[in-house]
Amino acid sequence: MEKIIAALDLQDQTNLVVDKAIEMADKFGSTLHLIHVIAPVGSYIAANMVDPLSGIETAVLPNEMDLIDAHKNIAQEQLDKIVAELLPKK
Repeated sequence: MEKIIAALDLQDQTNLVVDKAIEMADKFGSTLHLIHVIAPVGSYIAANMVDPLSGIETAVLPNEMDLIDAHKNIAQEQLDKIVAELLPKK
């Protein structure tokens, strides 16, 4: 395997997932990539209120973009912290 991609939810078990991914990357000599996906918050709410077969698309509210940006920043900080812990100290 040339690359291993570990999808992280940045919750309680994240360290276990990262540790296992590192173990696999070391075993196979692979490059490890960590990812986390931010989903639009309103789409969760709208998905429960709209018939998916009706052809109506969910809308993103203006203040939702601020919330998404905040989630992105928090996630990036957490990912940066994980990567900093993995890299050898210089």
